[in-house]
Amino acid sequence: GDVYACPFVMHDAFKGGSVRDPGGFAEVWHHSPTFLSYRDPHDPTGACSSCEMYDACRGGCMATKFFTGLPLDGPDPECVNGHGEVALLRSAKAGVERPHPGTGHSKPVRVELGSKAGAVTATR
Repeated sequence: GDVYACPFVMHDAFKGGSVRDPGGFAEVWHHSPTFLSYRDPHDPTGACSSCEMYDACRGGCMATKFFTGLPLDGPDPECVNGHGEVALLRSAKAGVERPHPGTGHSKPVRVELGSKAGAVTATR
């Protein structure tokens, strides 16, 4: 039931909420602080603010930036103008720790199962 801002980033940093919470998907979509922060227009900084391609690419892919340790408002690592390469070199020199994807987006949940012999508790 978890809702993420991007299907390529099944990471808690991008989790907006759950459809199982009160209000369901509509509540997550319209009121999640995660989603609201991505919708809030902000002034791009650095290389992207002066780039003639910003209106087309909007800074590139959030997932790629996240897993390479670059700030989400910075240039995409694969920026065709080379701004991402410069940003990657700076982050490597600064020793920026890169997030790691988890083993999967499935999490164990305790579920009560009914049976003829009585209730059974299982983890799936």
